[in-house]
Amino acid sequence: MSSQRLEQELECPICLERFDTPKVLPCQHTFCADCLINITQRGSVCCPECRVVHPVPPNGLPINIAIQRLLSTSKPSK
Repeated sequence: MSSQRLEQELECPICLERFDTPKVLPCQHTFCADCLINITQRGSVCCPECRVVHPVPPNGLPINIAIQRLLSTSKPSK
């Protein structure tokens, strides 16, 4: 995978920035935690990618560990 392609994969589709605390929805789409907070309504979130509505669990959505590891091992391109 090219470094440019990797950077695109590490970019949140909502804010278009590198993921900051990547959270994964049950549909497997990933977004920044803050971006998801901004679109959560009445305890559920509609995925901006596939439009499926998911309830937000009381303990919050899980971190996408694979993306988090990639973020920690790759440096942002300038």
